[in-house]
Amino acid sequence: MSILNLPDAIGDMKRFQYIVTILFEEGFDLLVKKAKLSWLVPWNCRIRCFLKQCVHMRQPLSGNDYPERVRILLTKLGPSFVKLGQVLSLRPDVLPQELTSELSKLTNHVPPFPYSQAKEVIEKDLGKPLEKLFKHFDKEPLAAASLAQVHKAVLFDGTKAAVKVQRPGIRYIIEKDIHILAFFARLVEERIPEWRIFRPTLLVKEFAETIGRELDFTIEAIHAKRFEAMFAEDKTIKVAHVFKEHSSKNVLTMELIEGVTLDNEKELREAKIDKKVLAQHGVNALLRQVFVEGFFHADPHPGNYFALPGNVFAFIDYGMVGRMMPKDRLELASFFISFLHEDSESAIKHLTHIVDTSQATNLSSFEHDVDDILHDWFGAKLKDVSLARTFFRIMESGRKNGIFFPSSFAFLGKSLLTTESMGYTLDPDFDFAKEMKPYISKIIKEELNPKKVGTKLFDQSLDYMNYAQTFPEMTMRLLEKLDSSEIGVKINAGELKDLEIKISSGNYKRLAATITASFLFAFGAAYLVEKKLFNLHLSVTTFGIVFLVVVFLWFLKKNEK
Repeated sequence: MSILNLPDAIGDMKRFQYIVTILFEEGFDLLVKKAKLSWLVPWNCRIRCFLKQCVHMRQPLSGNDYPERVRILLTKLGPSFVKLGQVLSLRPDVLPQELTSELSKLTNHVPPFPYSQAKEVIEKDLGKPLEKLFKHFDKEPLAAASLAQVHKAVLFDGTKAAVKVQRPGIRYIIEKDIHILAFFARLVEERIPEWRIFRPTLLVKEFAETIGRELDFTIEAIHAKRFEAMFAEDKTIKVAHVFKEHSSKNVLTMELIEGVTLDNEKELREAKIDKKVLAQHGVNALLRQVFVEGFFHADPHPGNYFALPGNVFAFIDYGMVGRMMPKDRLELASFFISFLHEDSESAIKHLTHIVDTSQATNLSSFEHDVDDILHDWFGAKLKDVSLARTFFRIMESGRKNGIFFPSSFAFLGKSLLTTESMGYTLDPDFDFAKEMKPYISKIIKEELNPKKVGTKLFDQSLDYMNYAQTFPEMTMRLLEKLDSSEIGVKINAGELKDLEIKISSGNYKRLAATITASFLFAFGAAYLVEKKLFNLHLSVTTFGIVFLVVVFLWFLKKNEK
């Protein structure tokens, strides 16, 4: 489903007006004014805000409190905007660090919807009465969030399950809000030039795609199956099994993971969990996902990680994932290899192969910033400087210089930061760089494998042969298009205007010369005829010469303009 292919955003004017009004009430009146949307704010709201400001009950937006005010604003606007804030908290390459940190505090805690509605969704989607699907089904939800809630259940074979049921009507609400967000993003880019650096239209598009996948539980089921296959032979990692016959677009039934959260020190002790071993298992799970599989869990919330008996690391909630192409994995591995070997020049080179520099305002400044950031890390002890935080600082520098990372790298940065933090929490002596080295070294070795190098050279030689064979034909096509005027010429608007003026000026001169010559010839002939037949010298000829002078002067004036 493509969420952006909806009717025009103005169709839901009432909701749009409500959003603009809340923006105004929460102190974002300057944004409303710059976007030229003040006319949507009711007068009673304006008067109320003015009176509150007079008695200091409404503080103007300031640089110190704006991240908190943004979080409060998104909370007031509802589940779509809360989810948007959570996704944006993963984008330090686009938003300032103080804002992404504040947005990471957004929670999904909302009142659960009634059991009767959950039952209705399940029975409608799975086509059977609830009693024929589950041996037991808890009426009270285990957890409730903005998109769905989870009920504990038991299958007929005695397996404990977690049943995720989508909140009724949430898809319609989110589709409407994303439509309005897309409209508002285009408006902001058009009317507030200084906001274009944040690329709001692209952010909304990416958010629409992300939330669209999260709303389709069949996609999450596919992700879970892939993770399960990934760690099928690894007894240190647990992925919840999906029960396909009990799952659909709006219902997801999975194996219930009952473990200890990683921040529960007491229960970890009681379960005899070796925290150092658990930290190693958890970090290795992420590193394998990123550098080996190119498919990783991108919702690194502490509530999604659990410890199971035997120091087994479990992770849940597979709706949001990141993907990395082999080429990107190689560049990232090469960057980290250079990074760990304290070769800033090589690290910067590989980094520039990853980022989008098409809108760069200062590439040189970015490279200098990266060099400074890397040298800060080189000169510090691993315990004093976070490797993942250093990666975050590089992305923040990119944002300041108009350089953008692929969204998958932004998700990766957040995952690295959370995983590194988890490692240090469980084991204060944890060495993240040491755990990473074998994975990135393996990628480099695989790329340098003679067999793989030979295969690449062979593939490239086939490409070159194909180019050589098709080059004459492509050249002939190009010449034919040039001959038939199918290929246009791109001209700068300013250059086009200058060219237009020059052509117009030349046309006026040629036209003036032609008319003057024609009139001179005609009046000369008239003069001869008048003189010979009527002996008149001043009638038609005199009038014609006067008219010619007037026309000539008009052309001169027109040419000056």
